[in-house]
Amino acid sequence: SSLPMRFSYKGEANPVLRSVEQCADYPDTDLMIVSGTTPPEVCMPGKMDMDVQTTIKNDLPADLTMMMDLTKLDPFPLHVPCLNGVGSCPMALCPIIEATPSLCDNFPPGQPCGCPLLAGDMDLAGVQVDVPDMGELMGAVMSGSYESIMTLYGESAPEKIVGCVK
Repeated sequence: SSLPMRFSYKGEANPVLRSVEQCADYPDTDLMIVSGTTPPEVCMPGKMDMDVQTTIKNDLPADLTMMMDLTKLDPFPLHVPCLNGVGSCPMALCPIIEATPSLCDNFPPGQPCGCPLLAGDMDLAGVQVDVPDMGELMGAVMSGSYESIMTLYGESAPEKIVGCVK
């Protein structure tokens, strides 16, 4: 996702989400994003409502992990390292799923609240995602535009990409 971020120096920000799309390098993975929407601005800290429609062709791994590769685009492209779990970091998705009741409330019948995510279509509407407080200093440093590529894989088989979102 490309995020032009506007931060105030008092710890509040309003990044704007420009697009969500399937990665061109992974056009045919087990998890396909059909569509997704978010509000035009996201307050930091706060909550963000999002809608996501996916198709899962095969059951996803029980140890589902997402690697976020974050690049700051201006004033020149710069890879954002992982600092205290923020930036270009791997994240275990199953605990996040289990801890997000608004996500599980929208799961289709037969899909437990957790992993593995089973094959089928998911139309998740009104999912609330917590947006953490980045603090005054990080807000000033993070001001700018970003691009993110999120690859999904099983922790036990990181070489097999099961999903990718840009």
